[in-house]
Amino acid sequence: FPYTTLFRSYLLYVPSRGEYRVIRNNTATTINCVGAFGATLNGLAYQIYEQKTIVNSVTPLLTSFCVIFLNNTAYRDSLYANNLRISTPSGKGGFLCKDCAPQFIRCRAGGTGGSGGAFLFQTISGEVKMSDCYSHDGFSGFNFFRCLGVSSVTRIYAYNFSLAGILCQMSLISSLTYAYSDNGGNNGCFYIYGGQVDTSSNFYADTSTTWGIQIAYATKCLLTAVEVRNATSRGIWVHSNERVGLHGVLVDTVSAGPGIDFFGISAFTKIDTSCAISGCSTYGIQVNQDSATVADCSNGGAVTLIGTVGTPFVIQNNTLGGIYATNGGVVNMAYVNGTGNGGFGLNLREGSRAIVSHPGTLTGSSGDTTIDDGGNVLTWASHFSANGDSMTNNNNFCRIVRID
Repeated sequence: FPYTTLFRSYLLYVPSRGEYRVIRNNTATTINCVGAFGATLNGLAYQIYEQKTIVNSVTPLLTSFCVIFLNNTAYRDSLYANNLRISTPSGKGGFLCKDCAPQFIRCRAGGTGGSGGAFLFQTISGEVKMSDCYSHDGFSGFNFFRCLGVSSVTRIYAYNFSLAGILCQMSLISSLTYAYSDNGGNNGCFYIYGGQVDTSSNFYADTSTTWGIQIAYATKCLLTAVEVRNATSRGIWVHSNERVGLHGVLVDTVSAGPGIDFFGISAFTKIDTSCAISGCSTYGIQVNQDSATVADCSNGGAVTLIGTVGTPFVIQNNTLGGIYATNGGVVNMAYVNGTGNGGFGLNLREGSRAIVSHPGTLTGSSGDTTIDDGGNVLTWASHFSANGDSMTNNNNFCRIVRID
């Protein structure tokens, strides 16, 4: 691969496989694509393409809004777009699909403004299908708003947006896979608000002026293989949801906040399998720390962090500490390890509690854990060496108990 040109947004095609992938970035010797190929490509020839058909103007009817507007109530299953590229005038949106069942293959929209952004799907009761699509430079990338059948969406990539790269708002979403977002804006790389996101996997968020992923007011959100790098205020922000499950989480480098921030937990919140949180300027995991809304912080739910003997949940090299819980926050943890943290591995304040199964090596520069607002230091080896060991602070009602 003898080229130094940046091929972001181009399509990598392997003729013998018949597979296309959007290129995320490259060097002179490597190409990184959005989503995995079906099999190894060693020794196979490849080609690089751009999307062919280019649209760069809007019709008089839509001069104030977007380039392509589909409000198809009569023929809801009639739209199929393949290899289409939109380069819009300043201030206009790209695709707006309303009340239809669209399918987009290898499409691109860029330089888009307006309230819809590059791809907007609104009040769709049928199925939305997409693969190998790219959006860039504008207000928002892929926006699913009040959609009931978002599935078979894979290998989508949003780059450089002032609001957010990928938004899932009050929608029912399943089988959203290989969703990438770089350079998110005011609402981060991903913003999941309300509705339900189920059986979805491979979410990648890289570089955001706020958080990498926000999950808020969702009835259900179950994601597998979540990776967040180079966020600013939070890596992942989880609040005011009913049921959240994250499996296989990596958060690396948050410049002005925690790796994962929980508050307003009302029911089930679980993070497990091969997780690692590191390089955060405050805490690896923070529970119920929101001074502006202390009264709303805890609704009786708990955060559950689960590792295994062979693959512990790792929280390491975070500036202020590993886990910080306050305002009645509850943490359930099993096989949680991590060194190189400042402060304490686990710090409980103001009525917070922890249930620990098989204590690992989670520690900080001040010690393993404290239930005394940073006062008396407790150690996993001496204070919680056996099943049933517990320590309670009767002044602030903090408590840790080991239950294997």
